[in-house]
Amino acid sequence: MRDVVFTSFGPFRDIEHNPSILVASEAAAVVAAAGGRARAEQLEVTYLAAERFAHSIGRGPLRIHLGLAASRAEVTVERWGHPESGTEPDNAGALGPVRGMEAAPLESHGAEPLAEALRLEGVLAALSDDAGGFVCNALLWSSLASGADSCFVHLPLLSADEAQEVGRCLGRAVCRWLAGEALA
Repeated sequence: MRDVVFTSFGPFRDIEHNPSILVASEAAAVVAAAGGRARAEQLEVTYLAAERFAHSIGRGPLRIHLGLAASRAEVTVERWGHPESGTEPDNAGALGPVRGMEAAPLESHGAEPLAEALRLEGVLAALSDDAGGFVCNALLWSSLASGADSCFVHLPLLSADEAQEVGRCLGRAVCRWLAGEALA
C-alpha cells in the first residue's frame, strides 16, 4: 500500500477547535492498522506553511488534505485547486500568493474515487469545484502543482465523536480506494 500523509489545520478565525486534526489522526491510524504507512500532520494556517509543506515531502506519498468548512453540511471532496487564494489574511496576517496569468486551475484526479469510497463507508460526501479562497485552496493547488497525487476534503463542523467516526471512515475509504475497490 502507498504511503499516505493526512494533513490538517489548527484554529483559525473564530474556530478554536478545528476537527480536522482528529479526523486526520484517526484516518492515519486506520491506514496503519491495515498495513499501510500513514501519518497525520497539523499545519499552521498560513499560506507560507501550506506552500512549504506542499513542496517539501516529495511526490511519492498520497496527500489527503483536510480542512474545515463550517458552513457546509456534508463532507466535500474538492475537484479543483485554483491558483489564486483570495485576499483574506491568514493567521500570520499575510495575504495569499499572486501566481500570475500563466497559472491555471489544477484538477485533483482522486477527488471522484475518494468521494465514492467515502460514500461506500456511509459518509454523506459530495464533490465540490470550489476549495475556497483561503489556505485550503492554496495547499491543494500547491500540492497538485508539485506533481503529487493530492485530494482536499472539507469537513463540516463536527463534534469530537463525529470527527473520530469520520476519521475512521476516511481511513477505510482510503484503503478501499487504494485497493481499487472504489472507482468513480
